[in-house]
Amino acid sequence: MPDSTDIYNPFEDLSGVSEKPSTVTAESSNPYDTLIATCKNAAEITKAYEIHRINRNKQQSEKMLSKDFTGMIVDKTLQEFEHARTAELAGQPVHNPQEIGTKVCLTLWVRPTKQIKDLVKTIQDKLVDLAPDFWCMSGEKLHMTALELSHSKPYELINTHVEILRPHLPEILSLQTRNRTVLVKPMVSFDAAAMAISFVPAEDCEYSCHHFRRDLHNMVVATGMEITSRYVLPSAHITIGRFITAKNHYPTEGGVSIEKWLERIAEINKWLENVQVRWTVGEEAGMVCQSGKLWYGDGETVMVGEGF
Repeated sequence: MPDSTDIYNPFEDLSGVSEKPSTVTAESSNPYDTLIATCKNAAEITKAYEIHRINRNKQQSEKMLSKDFTGMIVDKTLQEFEHARTAELAGQPVHNPQEIGTKVCLTLWVRPTKQIKDLVKTIQDKLVDLAPDFWCMSGEKLHMTALELSHSKPYELINTHVEILRPHLPEILSLQTRNRTVLVKPMVSFDAAAMAISFVPAEDCEYSCHHFRRDLHNMVVATGMEITSRYVLPSAHITIGRFITAKNHYPTEGGVSIEKWLERIAEINKWLENVQVRWTVGEEAGMVCQSGKLWYGDGETVMVGEGF
């Protein structure tokens, strides 16, 4: 299996919360408790999410403008999938997609509203205008990870996890209807591997998406399943696209400079400051338990909860 782009972008909390004193006790095994215990109220949780995404964009800009930057990080697995899809459409022999990567995942997803899907399409169009080969996540596959349960494991292990969870999924997937959490202030977040639209918890909603993730974590652990998530960050984002080639960003090959790319992102984010979005998670679509090869919005749906 080709290397994951994750190895080039370590998951790092840039909110500064981890540096502050916390009231979390040694008995707590829920990683989401730390930020909740450190922040005094909803406004401080919102601030942590805001600081994290601003600092990360700044960090990534500096990396991409550095003289040591070697170009966009091509997702080789996605590149193989796209090559196979294109060849199949052309009637050419292709590799079995099941042979592209043997590790699979298990996660809980939430789907965006039509307003957000339309917003993402506008952003994608603005990016493709500069980089025609930029790969865009289609609207029906857009998702935000509510809780990653297991990542890059053998099929057999994931199937075992699914059977443990299945009897409990109706209750787990209904959490978003019992406890409403709201996300606001869309912004483009980025690195050299992917682009995303990110949000922050609404200050006027005491039950933040961090509380939502904390409660999902507790419910899953209570089933007896062990969670092996890669990260616990103050980030609420939907991946909207990745790079399957670096040539669009080589000016010598007719591509756009990194400076122009970052300028376009800044222009989009300036425009987004005036776009009003208030996303109540679960609105229009229920939470999804998804397994399999999930990296690009694919995989097999285990169960879907109710939306409202």
